[in-house]
Amino acid sequence: MATSSVSEFKPVDGTHEFTIVGYSLSVFFGPGYAVNSETFKVGDHSWSIAFYPRGRDRYASADAVS
Repeated sequence: MATSSVSEFKPVDGTHEFTIVGYSLSVFFGPGYAVNSETFKVGDHSWSIAFYPRGRDRYASADAVS
């Protein structure tokens, strides 16, 4: 008995515009503070953006975003 299978990956394109109102106020928050987007769908998956204006952890540079 012979069997076979095929797995196919299809690229999916999508866009999401995430606007941060009052971004300049983020300087008052330390590393690890995230600004989160609403959940959005691309393809069959749900996504959200977690933006860390002062870096994700205390070891991040104050000039870096994550």
